[in-house]
Amino acid sequence: MLTDGEEGTEWKDVVGLWWKLEESTGFESSTKTLPTSGRPKEVVMWVRNARKGILDVLPQSFSDQWWQWWTRINPEWRVVDGTLVKEGDGDWEELRCPGQNGLLNVLACLKWWRNALGRDTEDWLDAVRDVAWALSQMQRYVFSNCFFSIPQVTN
Repeated sequence: MLTDGEEGTEWKDVVGLWWKLEESTGFESSTKTLPTSGRPKEVVMWVRNARKGILDVLPQSFSDQWWQWWTRINPEWRVVDGTLVKEGDGDWEELRCPGQNGLLNVLACLKWWRNALGRDTEDWLDAVRDVAWALSQMQRYVFSNCFFSIPQVTN
């Protein structure tokens, strides 16, 4: 589902970062879930339908909903004056949520949004880049005691 479209390299990279993070947990199915407050209603419908298919969304309203939810579920230290910043080195535990109830939902939303757009837009690419940055930082956080380095995404 995530890589069956015409999205570009940045999308494939963010899916790869997510996959690597899931792999690091042994693809565990955690009971932990991302906060649902402010989550786009389409996620609820998708979960109720056993996460099948790609949902149709209205791009502009969905963009607004997605950004509000994404900002809300990120660690507090990332939000400065209501905007997500790509700096700092804080705790990622509240967002690091493996399994089907975690970041898969964030990526599914990005996929639906892109399908509705029919092409990459700057707003959508900004979202992809922000998720990529967060995932790369989570990997650094998770692997901080390992003896190999994780490349940092700088977009």
